[in-house]
Amino acid sequence: MTEQPKVTYSEPEYMRVAQELRDKGYFVGAPGTGTTLPYEGGLFIYGTKGVVFKRILTLGHLYLDVRVVVPSAKNDKTWVLEIFGREHVRELTDAVGEIALKHGFGLEARLKKEYPVYRKD
Repeated sequence: MTEQPKVTYSEPEYMRVAQELRDKGYFVGAPGTGTTLPYEGGLFIYGTKGVVFKRILTLGHLYLDVRVVVPSAKNDKTWVLEIFGREHVRELTDAVGEIALKHGFGLEARLKKEYPVYRKD
């Protein structure tokens, strides 16, 4: 009897993380593309209530590879979350931290800007 060919499926980690963030109610997209598609280098996290006059509230940028932010880093088991807006620190750190731990990663959260950033779409 001949062996049947196998069909396999795999999904990049950033796609799974993006879906988990969407499940928590966030919009997720790739920086600079105007799209809701994530990309390997990281994910932009947008607020769900931030659409005002066609401007989107950008809450943070999640780097799934710390070496993108710190090229000399030897630890690739840490995600870096840059947060835009002090009032979103706890919310995003909790949400992303939970996902990071689930995937076996640590999280380094940084306040990147004092206030949220609005992007035109």
